[in-house]
Amino acid sequence: MSEYYFKIDSRWYFLETYKMGKANNIDLKKHYPAKEDQDVRMVALKDLSPNYSVPPEERDISLIKEVAYKQTVFKKENWGLIKSNYSAGWWYLEIYMPKGDVIKIKRYASFRRPDIELYKIPKEYGGREDVLFIVQEPNSMHMEQQAGMYVIRPRNYKETPQYKEQQAIEKQKQEKLKAAAARKSLKKRRNFFPEN
Repeated sequence: MSEYYFKIDSRWYFLETYKMGKANNIDLKKHYPAKEDQDVRMVALKDLSPNYSVPPEERDISLIKEVAYKQTVFKKENWGLIKSNYSAGWWYLEIYMPKGDVIKIKRYASFRRPDIELYKIPKEYGGREDVLFIVQEPNSMHMEQQAGMYVIRPRNYKETPQYKEQQAIEKQKQEKLKAAAARKSLKKRRNFFPEN
């Protein structure tokens, strides 16, 4: 209608068409037509989770791997000619992040699949290869599960034990260098005076 949003750098601005157009003597609706009737660019992302209908040894486990499945519910149904079994339980999964971190998650779902979708936004659309989106579909039959969308980024490397250990080693080296320099300076000052 009469509302426009403009993004300048990383900030969005709201403009009222009539006031801005009148103030700048510009027909904003003509120069910037509304996009309600146009196709909006929506990128269809590929679900990177493996095909759970194939045996585990045939699945692509480069991104996520099933470690274990522990059944907690098993039901046999008999509807005359139709018989079926139903099982649900905990899926234990490992997600392999690009920088070497392994994220371990557990998910309550049916025995067929853990109802998890994994996505990465391609770089050409502003995404990063080291950021992963996990979508967990809700299921009213499984009250134990946590549904939602989670964004997983690499952790702050300065908080990792390896980085802290390396920093401690560097600090010890610097302290040893300072102590050696202080001893050398003291020896140099002492050598200034004659020994008698």
